[in-house]
Amino acid sequence: MTHDTPIEDEEHEHEHGPLGELVTVRDWLRYAVTRFNRAGCFFGHGLPDAYDEAVYLILHTLALPLDRLEPFLDACIPGDEREDILEAIEKRAVDRLPAAYITGEAWLGDFRFKVDPRVIIPRSYLPNCSRTASPRGSRTPTQSPQRWTCAPARVAWQS
Repeated sequence: MTHDTPIEDEEHEHEHGPLGELVTVRDWLRYAVTRFNRAGCFFGHGLPDAYDEAVYLILHTLALPLDRLEPFLDACIPGDEREDILEAIEKRAVDRLPAAYITGEAWLGDFRFKVDPRVIIPRSYLPNCSRTASPRGSRTPTQSPQRWTCAPARVAWQS
């Protein structure tokens, strides 16, 4: 074959767009975070930001453990699973569905709840609270010997 010979388009046809270009979990994670941020998604239904929500949606869609992102970051995703991930991302970014409605579940601390659009998504800062000893050793009418300390909600897969 010489350089003068035209190359057949069918032989070198590549799929364009997310389904053809995004191959690994890492690729899809980056895409989802950007997609959610550009869409101006609100993150007040259990996950604090676009990154955590993207991780949750991708791992859930792929039926992977929700607390183990790292081992899967460079795993290649087959085409049918890519379609499922894209569908979940688009439901979140375009249709503005909360992740809990997309996955059918919501988490409140260590408790999993089945949800659908007919229910209000359970959320509370109480599961992120822990009892600690009071800095004062004595009990007064306005202070119990125990106090609650609350930390911001964080998901298990974020370091």
